[in-house]
Amino acid sequence: MEKLLKDIDTDVSSITSSRKTGSSFGSSSTLVGTGPAVPVERKKSVMLASVDKLLAPFAGLERVVIQKRMNEISTHMDAVFIPPKVYEDLLEYQRVGLYRDVIRFRAWDLILVLLERRRTEGIIDNIVKWPEMEIQLFLRQLSVFKLSGWTMHPAKYTPIKPTSSSSPHPNPPVNRDEILASSYRNIVGSLVQRNPYIIQELFDVNQFILLELDKSDPDILFDDGKCLDYFFDVLGREPTPKDKEKWPLPAQAAHLVEFLTVVDRGQSEEVVDYILRTLPLLPMEKPLPVHTDTPLVSPVLQMHTERHPAVRFLWFTLHLTSRSSVAASQLLHGGFLAILEEIIRDDTMTEGREDVVLLICMLVGVISAKDLCDFSLYYHLGVKHTDLFLAILPTFTQNYRAINAFRGPHCEGELPNDLKMFYKELLDHLSCIDPAEDMRGWDELLNELAPGRTYLLADALLDRFAISAQQVIMNLVRLRMTGRGFNASHAPSISHAVHESVGPENPCQERLTALRSLIRKVTKRGLGSALIDNSASIDALAVVYTDYILPVELPRANGFAIFFDTLVHATQADLYTPCSLPPLASAYVEQLQTTPARQLQDLVNYLLDAIASNIRSGGDASADSERRRSTAHTLLSLLNFVIHLSKSSSDASKLFIASDFPALLLTLLSQHSLLDPETGDDHGWSQTRILLAFGALAIHHTHTLKERLRDTIFDEVLETLAPRLLFVTLYIQIPKSRFYDLTAPILNLSTRSSVHSYVLPMPDGPRFSKHPWEQLIATFADIRHDQHDQSKQWATKQVLLFAASVEEESWGSLSSIMYRVPTGMRSMFYYIITSYLGCHTPRGLSGDAYTSPTTRLSAQTEAYLKHLAGIAESRGFEVTNPVDRFISLTALATRAERAAVEGICMDEMLGLIGAVLRGRYDVVPLTNVQRERRVKECNWMQFQIEHVKANSDF
Repeated sequence: MEKLLKDIDTDVSSITSSRKTGSSFGSSSTLVGTGPAVPVERKKSVMLASVDKLLAPFAGLERVVIQKRMNEISTHMDAVFIPPKVYEDLLEYQRVGLYRDVIRFRAWDLILVLLERRRTEGIIDNIVKWPEMEIQLFLRQLSVFKLSGWTMHPAKYTPIKPTSSSSPHPNPPVNRDEILASSYRNIVGSLVQRNPYIIQELFDVNQFILLELDKSDPDILFDDGKCLDYFFDVLGREPTPKDKEKWPLPAQAAHLVEFLTVVDRGQSEEVVDYILRTLPLLPMEKPLPVHTDTPLVSPVLQMHTERHPAVRFLWFTLHLTSRSSVAASQLLHGGFLAILEEIIRDDTMTEGREDVVLLICMLVGVISAKDLCDFSLYYHLGVKHTDLFLAILPTFTQNYRAINAFRGPHCEGELPNDLKMFYKELLDHLSCIDPAEDMRGWDELLNELAPGRTYLLADALLDRFAISAQQVIMNLVRLRMTGRGFNASHAPSISHAVHESVGPENPCQERLTALRSLIRKVTKRGLGSALIDNSASIDALAVVYTDYILPVELPRANGFAIFFDTLVHATQADLYTPCSLPPLASAYVEQLQTTPARQLQDLVNYLLDAIASNIRSGGDASADSERRRSTAHTLLSLLNFVIHLSKSSSDASKLFIASDFPALLLTLLSQHSLLDPETGDDHGWSQTRILLAFGALAIHHTHTLKERLRDTIFDEVLETLAPRLLFVTLYIQIPKSRFYDLTAPILNLSTRSSVHSYVLPMPDGPRFSKHPWEQLIATFADIRHDQHDQSKQWATKQVLLFAASVEEESWGSLSSIMYRVPTGMRSMFYYIITSYLGCHTPRGLSGDAYTSPTTRLSAQTEAYLKHLAGIAESRGFEVTNPVDRFISLTALATRAERAAVEGICMDEMLGLIGAVLRGRYDVVPLTNVQRERRVKECNWMQFQIEHVKANSDF
């Protein structure tokens, strides 16, 4: 305090000298007096010095005016709004060298009243307009008040004597010193934020700490060495902030950080050296109590907890390094990273350890953004401070967004990509470490296997030398095979936070999903596929692409067995739906697209053995029904996989053909009931699955496969089967709901041209549903009847083709679904009859009205009906007219099914019957037998409709 008083005297002398010499401090713009009656300018001190005798008669008058003005000012202390002029005059009257002490002391008394009532805004708004020297003088005087415990004026320890004009506070504060100190901090903090250089010459760091703290301890007032001890002791008892992104400091600590950013290097070094000396000496085994009765905390908080003793230093250092590159550089060169590593190694103190790790992570992020190291900061961490590096990795990656949010406002330029650097150093470290020797780093990597991290890990892998990246992937796959980190009994030994994306319910499943994602991402980039192929065998990758929980390490030969056993259990092998694979199996097929042939050979051999074994097992006449069903399901699952693999990989399809797989398919084609032991597959749906396998092989090697099928039963079976096919069954479904048509590759394998007359390419691919007929009928589910809709025209042709080319005995495939009217059936009949065949029938007509006129057929429709008639004739059918056969198909499918009859648009069907009986669709003359058959079928269909209409409730 003595130093402050001496500095005040020095400032007064300097200001007085400046005023006498007419310096800028004496200008009329800054030195303006007060008083409503007689304005007193700041230049009057100069005038009084020269014309003292002339002004002597007015001295008494001036004192009266000032006294009156002070009385007026005191009346405003309790007002809700205090005019700016009151603040201006009050601050004017406290100025040294212009007014007598009695005036100045009374002005300070009233200023203290304002401070007690936390009305500091007007004070701040006025003093910021002053010259720097006068602001400093004001702060020194205010600081004398602070150090004296608000009991003495800054004039040789003159005690404060509140004037009688000072109005008492209506609700006196519970703790006057605390309120005054808070107002003091508010004034100093505002000035520091607006111009921190104002105070750098006023105090050293120890003085600043004493002035910022609310309570003055007599033991440290005159011992600068204890100031930092006291400061960090007070800060250590502060409650940890809830905002873990900003870690806001208490006001006093934040002001100290601002102060240290502008003072000379020596003062910041003093604080940094203190931190570097003190941190290693902390008793880590004892938690630090946190109370609410500290000078820095709000008295309204009532809490008590315990915290790691290092938190207070790291908390403050975080803000100091973010604001000061000088301090950050001093910390680095002082061995700060080594100290942090020792803190991390010491695990005797668990209370608040998460906060310590998070603060260290944020410190590392801030220092990284300062770019102060000769090499990468993460190189120093990964090579020289490995324990620290591995310990903070999971918390750093988990809180990376919060770290960026904290350091972003203080970073010049773009933020560094720290995650990429972290992973780069981690992978460099792991490429030299065998998991059997040291699992620490591998456990950290396993913990990083989480959704959202795989892109960065893939980038880091591809940035490594090939041998290093291969070593990392090979060990990851090996860990998957041993179960380490991928089942609950072999979880990674990680004591820190886990990613939020890895849920507590099943982190192993999330980790396995991320491993597969990582492998796929590496495969898709540049030479990444070769990297994967050289790192892991495809049978080991097969296990990676399952969710199978591995209790022990498996021998090499079991990888395929695990995969296909899982596939069989996951596949809904339905002959009526487009051929598809479960998502994991599809991902494995995608992985195998670029696998070399030498590696695929093992997989091809396994599949051939498995299919041949199941064919033998299914053909065993002594097998019970359950075993036959199991065999059929297994065969369908294996066939589905072969179809998708052959479609995706030319090398795989070539190996299948060379390994005589077509012979196995021909065996299945002749014994197709093996795939549907329940029904014997009367309608040939199982044969279509075998045809898909041929089509998939033919995509890449049509000529070779066609030569192998020459002089086999393939042509005969295909020619018999083709007319009865609904071509929606010749599509395969690939990921992302896309379809691939195998009709052309299948038909191109035949040497007989007749099969090509049945090709009807589907415009938009099949709609996924339970049964091929349901897929076909669903095409009409859109009630808008656009005559030029390609999908509906295609479906209409498919229905008419089926009626024209399939024998009546096989029409039961449509009858089998009529117990429940499929979605779109009514729209299908309406579209076929009215839009395609041009038979428009008004509603509500009866009797002869059924013979309503029809529109003229288009040339395309007439040509197609002639084509269908030719197919029916070539098949040797008695009835060849395609419309007649359509009516017969409808009559058979709806027989004894009331709901089905109601679903065929009865009025439109009666109109069509009338047009047919009149010969509207006769493309060739009819024989007597054909005419008699027409009348019989039309009468039966008409009888069904009239019977339903007669017994209808509407």
